[in-house]
Amino acid sequence: MSQKVKPSHVHVLTGKARELGIAAPTEGDMKQMRATGKIALADMMGDAAILKAMKTNEDDTVTA
Repeated sequence: MSQKVKPSHVHVLTGKARELGIAAPTEGDMKQMRATGKIALADMMGDAAILKAMKTNEDDTVTA
């Protein structure tokens, strides 16, 4: 029994961008870097800090 591999949304969107002649992004933006950086810094301070950083990232995402 073989399973069909479903293309990821990233591959689908990249293909659509290519069809339209638009360069698809290949890496994250500053907002993603900031969110990742908050978690990395919080990692040095323990679990409570990580959870707080994750919560503030979620709050930022919801309010955006």
